[in-house]
Amino acid sequence: MWEQIIQLAANSGIWALLFVTLFFIQLKESKTREDKYQATIDSLAERLGIVVDIKEDVKNIINKLDT
Repeated sequence: MWEQIIQLAANSGIWALLFVTLFFIQLKESKTREDKYQATIDSLAERLGIVVDIKEDVKNIINKLDT
């Protein structure tokens, strides 16, 4: 499929070939960016779990101090 698109762009002229090339480069960069975003989200989700645990520990300490 991609070979047909490149062949069609090559037959249509240099500007079409340039467009298709830049489009493929953009797709590749978008995939890399998306992977980085997913890694950041996963890291933040793990840290949120730690904060929730600390919040529960603080509540337990407050309850023990009140009794």
